[in-house]
Amino acid sequence: MKRMKITITVLVAGLLGTSTVMAQSIPEGVNHLYAERNKSAKETFDKLVATNPNNLEAVYWLGQTYIAMEDVKSARDLYSKTLQANGNAPLILVGMGHVNLIDGKKDEARQMFETAINLSTGKKGADIGV
Repeated sequence: MKRMKITITVLVAGLLGTSTVMAQSIPEGVNHLYAERNKSAKETFDKLVATNPNNLEAVYWLGQTYIAMEDVKSARDLYSKTLQANGNAPLILVGMGHVNLIDGKKDEARQMFETAINLSTGKKGADIGV
């Protein structure tokens, strides 16, 4: 009986530790990106997107990492592919707007940003994250 309690305790602690690591992965990657550790940021976001391709926040930050690495084509491809599957994803629209600005397409960028703001506005107001 005592052995069973220990096993359950270890399993619960392991699961809690895993969820904490996963919850900290995006902030960890963002910290790498802001510290200009682009390779580490890319590795973090690649793992998150590989684990869950529908993690739109991780996709957004992976695209921003590509931009920081001056690989705008990869960011454009990532955002375009994600928008095909999730056309109403405000963060991805913001990312694509950023790519359009880099490409000198100001009007298209403005449209992306406005659409993202409109989609993220709910009963409580606009999502400040967007």
